[in-house]
Amino acid sequence: MAKFFPENFPSDADLRDPEYQVFRMLHELPEHFSVIYSKKFKGGKNSKEETEIDFLIFDGHKNLICLEVKGGEIAYSGPNRQWFQNGKEMKKAPDWQASAATKAVIEYLGPDSVKLNIGWALAFPDCSRPAGSGRIAEVPDDLVLDSQALLDPEKAIARVCHYNETHFGREGVNRYQASGILERLLRSVGFITKIGVRLLHDSKQLVKATEQQLEILNDLELNPKTAVMGYAGTGKTIIATEFAKRCAKKGQKVSLLFYNRMVANTVRYGLGRDSSIECGTFHSLARHEIESIDKNWWDENKSADNPDFWEMTVPLKMLELLECKAPQYDVIIVDEGQDFKPEWFETLEKLLIPDEASRYVVFYDGNQDIFGRWKSLPWQPNTFTKKHLRKNCRNTKAIINFLNEIIPSEMVGFENSPAGQPVRLENSSSLKEESVIIRNCVESFLKEGVEPGKIVILINDSLAQSSVSSIQKIGRYPVEWMGKTYRPDAHLIQVTNIRNFKGLEADIILVTGIGKQEATEVPELFYTQASRARLLLTIFFSESNYT
Repeated sequence: MAKFFPENFPSDADLRDPEYQVFRMLHELPEHFSVIYSKKFKGGKNSKEETEIDFLIFDGHKNLICLEVKGGEIAYSGPNRQWFQNGKEMKKAPDWQASAATKAVIEYLGPDSVKLNIGWALAFPDCSRPAGSGRIAEVPDDLVLDSQALLDPEKAIARVCHYNETHFGREGVNRYQASGILERLLRSVGFITKIGVRLLHDSKQLVKATEQQLEILNDLELNPKTAVMGYAGTGKTIIATEFAKRCAKKGQKVSLLFYNRMVANTVRYGLGRDSSIECGTFHSLARHEIESIDKNWWDENKSADNPDFWEMTVPLKMLELLECKAPQYDVIIVDEGQDFKPEWFETLEKLLIPDEASRYVVFYDGNQDIFGRWKSLPWQPNTFTKKHLRKNCRNTKAIINFLNEIIPSEMVGFENSPAGQPVRLENSSSLKEESVIIRNCVESFLKEGVEPGKIVILINDSLAQSSVSSIQKIGRYPVEWMGKTYRPDAHLIQVTNIRNFKGLEADIILVTGIGKQEATEVPELFYTQASRARLLLTIFFSESNYT
């Protein structure tokens, strides 16, 4: 199979799109071919100001083909030299477009083009030439690839190559020269080498739900109680939110709960002000319920420094008060269930109206159990229908493979997951050295077109003790601690820790200040941090003797 740049078609797959049709067909070319899709050149002295080539096909040795694609019914009038598409005259003749593209390529490559047979061809995937029709004087038959010819793309392209070799007679280049030519061509296409735009293309591939997710979503409506185990990136929060919307639309009273306040804030913001869904954390719900009965209890007993207040006192007080209060929710949905204490689930069930239409759903991932609370279902497991999400639709395949190295699992990428770029591992021997590497790394991302808000730095120490403490600005963007919500559109580089960012995601994650021994001894923590990166992940391993 030929090598493609980009690897996947950047727009939605649509069989009615002629360029998508040709994109698929050209995959049948042998592996020594390289195919560049949607190639743009800025013109020079002897070519147009800007030229776009639908496909640039390089056989790695002798031939470089500029392929112009036109969909629909194509017709040509010889006397007037007019081309028609679906009965309408084309403003630009496809052979002239292809010829102009060829000139731009030759001009761009300069001396590198001397040994290559560089020519053009036309692809008409939606129509075929009638049998017995005469040849077009201006366009040789070998350079017209209609729907019939495209049934065998390898043969069709071989015919074009043979025409060019016969017509130009160039000897070709060796593999080292070919590699240099391909590198130059890729370098000239901004969206191929620029990380920012490549990430945008990868991101577009990760927005569609898998069939497995849709199946789970439908099952939630059928089962009164469901526990959904889902690996990182399998869409747990998306399904939880969508199910909450469906239930609210039916007029049911819904409580959508998270452990992490920042996740709850982000999801609530996405739901909009008019949503009837009560979205928050377990503790925000507990405070609301307690104060509805005992208004002053919270302020009188709250102790931020005492973990027992949050872990034990609040749930027990809530459970006590609920004994004298009628259940009020038709649907309770818990995300990040592995972070909830077992007794909290019993407390929440007291809020659920005992009715056939009521639903109690818990989403969890045992691999992200950084608090050590989730070893098995902590409450009447036989009463819950168990479901499993294995297809990761958030991370690139490179990140998925890395996560499976940290904690082996059955998690796989779904069909459209982009390959992504390798996970980058950096080692440093001091805070100062790590700080310099971080700055250089982020600067390179910014120069390559990445928006600053898409970059998040996760630290494993306090901010003052971290390597980020000495960085106030990178380029023209401030480096600041993240607030109550994650803002991907922010004009700054955001810093936080995994306790705050757990359950959220960013296009680019930099994990700093983690020791290799710590990553091995606490794999759940390392796994959770690494899984926050959708498209690009860099790990900065630190030495244990940092001071």
